[in-house]
Amino acid sequence: SYNPSSSGDEKNDENILIIHDKGIAKKFLDEFDKVWNYDGGLISQCIPAKDVVISEVYYDTTGKDSEEEYISIYNPTNRDVNLDYYFISRGDSNQRMSGIISSNGTKKFDPKFSLPNSGGYAVLSKGGYEVDYVEWESDWKLVAKKGEVLSRKSFGKVNCEEEWK
Repeated sequence: SYNPSSSGDEKNDENILIIHDKGIAKKFLDEFDKVWNYDGGLISQCIPAKDVVISEVYYDTTGKDSEEEYISIYNPTNRDVNLDYYFISRGDSNQRMSGIISSNGTKKFDPKFSLPNSGGYAVLSKGGYEVDYVEWESDWKLVAKKGEVLSRKSFGKVNCEEEWK
């Protein structure tokens, strides 16, 4: 079924796609199946950064967390990046990003979900695939005192505790 109302476009991401070519339809279904059945597994090893990265996390604010928490994304590449296919998530909570981030630019996002003061993490993904990951006050021993920002030291690798301070 298709919902032609504004909530179909703005809240539910509903679309209609008509494909006449069987080869293209098979490729689409294979990719759809891969994304639909994505298990959310996280990459547990440091790998070279080839895309935008999480650069800052402000999770233990001095004021009201829901009004002050943020996550910043940095673009270390030599090209502008369209963020329309990227998500920031924590558990079952996802937030679609949008806009363009210029080469060596930073963009701040106010998450629509809570960033816990301990045992927290954030995942940056694109098309169902993890791009970057950070966690704090859990297996990773990263800690930002109240009112301080957790920030990345360098942008060469992703999914690495050593890249953060």
